[in-house]
Amino acid sequence: MLITGFRSKKQIHLPKIPIMKAEKVAKEPKKEKKERAWPSNLIELSGYAGSDPVFQRFGENRLQARFSLGTHQLFRDSSGQWIRTTVWHTIVAWDYAARKTVDMVRRGSHVSLKGRLRSHNTTTSDGQEVNRVYIIANELTVNIAA
Repeated sequence: MLITGFRSKKQIHLPKIPIMKAEKVAKEPKKEKKERAWPSNLIELSGYAGSDPVFQRFGENRLQARFSLGTHQLFRDSSGQWIRTTVWHTIVAWDYAARKTVDMVRRGSHVSLKGRLRSHNTTTSDGQEVNRVYIIANELTVNIAA
């Protein structure tokens, strides 16, 4: 093999023996395709408590705390004015989370939570069926500085 330099006209002769032997490189095993996860029922909310929690006892061992949480959304309407809407959610916590909810959450507290969405059909006193949607809180964080 013959190489000529850019600045000098000297010729350099390289040996025909390769300096490094070509080795077969082991191919990395193909990454397994991750199985598609089932759609999960996960909700994350952050807002302000609209009421103090109501504590109920069911039987000897089951405890429930229930309170409302308001979340806000800002958007512009067609005229360019900012509109702020508030959506109210019913939050339900059970057992240990219920105890901590009653101890820490007060009306106006800033609350962040993770949970799952549940619905329940009930019949009103008028005989109408109503579908009620609520959130069962698994993780709850209360910002006491807010």
